[in-house]
Amino acid sequence: MHCRVFLVIGLILAMATTACALRQATPSPTPVPSPTLEPTEVVAPATPSPGSISGAIRSPNELFPPLRVFAREVRTGQVRWVETQDGERSYTLRNLPPGSYVLVAWYYPTGVSGAYTSLDTLFAQDEDAMSACARAIVQIELGPGEHYAGADIGCWGADFFDLVSSLRPCQRACACRTTT
Repeated sequence: MHCRVFLVIGLILAMATTACALRQATPSPTPVPSPTLEPTEVVAPATPSPGSISGAIRSPNELFPPLRVFAREVRTGQVRWVETQDGERSYTLRNLPPGSYVLVAWYYPTGVSGAYTSLDTLFAQDEDAMSACARAIVQIELGPGEHYAGADIGCWGADFFDLVSSLRPCQRACACRTTT
């Protein structure tokens, strides 16, 4: 019987030793560091600096009634405008995003229009002169923060209203009427 007891005790010791060895062989989990939240700076995309376009109002006479100068961005069709006051001989369109622009002016309420062209024509007196003015419109490439000076308005009397899509049909009709 003593042998059996020793055998049982031996088995118990062997099992305890094996269990202890298994515990030591099993790696304990490595602690995972918790994420640290650090403030990060979010950088917004840079907005291009606005530019401007300015010029003289060339007139076939000494009268300078109020007028509107329109800048139409040719790629997007977006139109911006500025009004001049009675007697003003120049204009400046400010805060224009970079783009490619054509300029048209309109004396209201009389409806005479002009534009920035490459011609030295002050007043388009016939159909040929009007067509020449329409073909000679200058397209201005305006970069970020640029100022384009010298966009002088002339070629009065030609029909440039199709270049300014923001005019409603009523305004086009009214613009074509002349008053006495």
